[in-house]
Amino acid sequence: MPTLTTARTAPWLVLGLLLGVLATAGAFLFDLVETSRRLPPDRQPRLVLGDRLLDLPPVLTGGDVLVPAALVEELGGRLVDQDGLAVISSPRGLLQADLQASAARLDLEELDIPVPDHRVHGRLYVSAALVERLFPVSIHREGPAVVVDSLAEPVLEAEVMEAAPVRAEPRRTAPIAADARPGDTVRVFAEEDGGWLRVRAGGVLGYMDKRQVRLLPPRAPQAAGESARVPRHDLPGWSLLKPVNLTWVQETRARSGEPEGSPPPGVNVLSPTWFEIEADGSVRSIANPAFVHWAHAHGRYVWALVSNGFDPDRTSRFLNDPAARLRAARQLVALAALYRLDGINLDFENMHLADRDAYAAFVEELAGLARAQGLVTSVDVTLYSSSPNWSLVYDRAALGRAADYVIVMAYDQHTGSSGPGSVSEVAWVEDGIRRMLEEVPAHKLVLGIPFYVRVWDVTQDGEGRPDVRSRAVSMGRGLALAREAGVEPVWDEEAGQLYAGWQQAPGSWRHVWLEDERSLALRLDVVRRYRLAGVASWRLGLEEPEAWSVIDRHLQAGGY
Repeated sequence: MPTLTTARTAPWLVLGLLLGVLATAGAFLFDLVETSRRLPPDRQPRLVLGDRLLDLPPVLTGGDVLVPAALVEELGGRLVDQDGLAVISSPRGLLQADLQASAARLDLEELDIPVPDHRVHGRLYVSAALVERLFPVSIHREGPAVVVDSLAEPVLEAEVMEAAPVRAEPRRTAPIAADARPGDTVRVFAEEDGGWLRVRAGGVLGYMDKRQVRLLPPRAPQAAGESARVPRHDLPGWSLLKPVNLTWVQETRARSGEPEGSPPPGVNVLSPTWFEIEADGSVRSIANPAFVHWAHAHGRYVWALVSNGFDPDRTSRFLNDPAARLRAARQLVALAALYRLDGINLDFENMHLADRDAYAAFVEELAGLARAQGLVTSVDVTLYSSSPNWSLVYDRAALGRAADYVIVMAYDQHTGSSGPGSVSEVAWVEDGIRRMLEEVPAHKLVLGIPFYVRVWDVTQDGEGRPDVRSRAVSMGRGLALAREAGVEPVWDEEAGQLYAGWQQAPGSWRHVWLEDERSLALRLDVVRRYRLAGVASWRLGLEEPEAWSVIDRHLQAGGY
């Protein structure tokens, strides 16, 4: 009996499963197909505060705009409305209004703006002009909406490059809320995962594909002195950042979502490697807005790194084109506003010596624009050497005058061309810092320290000629290699590091100068001794856990 029942029902089970699979596949395919569905237009005007739709409808009477008095609480003020008297506290004073007499006073000054007892459904309404008098905002008609914009924040906009829909949600299958035409200007508020920008187009809030617009340089706030503009989160002003404890975060591809865990203890600046400049001044970006949110939530600043790709010819074309330099500077400031960055870290390396002055000019141009938006500008330089492309190309004095911080990458002392040696001998570091201080003041100078070591392999060919090769590994891996070989490292007084060397085979030797708490402490003593602005470490993920406590302990003991 069970067998006969199973045989009878099996085709129906198969059919059901098949239909389920088809439904799932159909839903998946539907999610990949753009929709032309449209939201119905608003029949009544809506009140929009920046990028938020408020549940406080405005009233249009002729040419006048009335807004709910409760709007003042959305702007940070307070409202008392009772017994024919309205009291509003605002950044510009205390307003007291006799609603029966339609008269008002701001502190001791009689206002020329009437405040009648105008109510809709029991809710007090006041003129937009009154709110503009009390708060640094602009209230205006924009398409079907009445828009309230802060005058104390920079304005980030984008130009529409092709006809494109403004969608209700950040996905292609979301219904269309509005249409944007080529040449239109839309207000930009943030970037979402998947390359979507949160925008306001003609008073309609929605999302646009960032590939369909071009970011414009931010417009300076009209009332910058009335409220804090930067940073846009609960962190102290960057000018109070003493000492700097920065670590670079190497990123080679675009990511989404927040990192797991918390930033390293003691670190106050994270510098992800997000931007690269092309010859025409355009900026390639792999920025992740979720990373910035995560960093700010943990009380850390974000100074995104900007690279030249270490391509000297491409960099030369860029630096010698004033229009390209201006384009890059404006786009970087716009990207900083979009992602709510706190600063920009310029890492231009391997440039032609002939471009020395042009690079200094670019840093000065960028720093000027950045400073106007409250952004920190830092620039990376090497310690002194005879290399035209890697050292002589930096006009360190000019860079120090232009930027807020100069970060000295005090590593790669020995490279493949120099033969085996330490990445960063402490004496070499201190000599370089003393020389740097002749060109850059100590309060702007940040010491770059390595979290990596180089493993040197030296072999001899049949004629006794050495073949030298090296590779960079993490602090922990260098020590592990020595232990695997059964070698106990010894202290190298000259380098200020532990050293391990051993023979791997006849004619083949391996050398490694190690980083540990003691060698890090010696470099941090240089920071304290010369009262430098702080440290920057290359890079997050190569360190041993105790490195952070060593850095934090020395910086806190420095008396900043």
